[in-house]
Amino acid sequence: MEPKDVMKQILEFNKNTFDNIYSSTLILQEQSRAMAQNIIDSQPGMPEETKKFLYDWLDSVKKAQSEFKKAIDENISKFEAMFTNS
Repeated sequence: MEPKDVMKQILEFNKNTFDNIYSSTLILQEQSRAMAQNIIDSQPGMPEETKKFLYDWLDSVKKAQSEFKKAIDENISKFEAMFTNS
């Protein structure tokens, strides 16, 4: 087997592993987000400013998740291109 083919297989394995772990983590974080929203919404004495801050924080976490996934996918694609173009 060519070293190039071995590297392709290793890369594919790592990509699949990352995708599976990311999906599992995303499910966990979505559940955590839902629980946090329920807690925030069930606090009648919490100031609206605090609720807005917490919702903004939850939104920034979600945005960071998608940016992280996008960056990983882009870099994996670049790495894959090294083995398909050479």
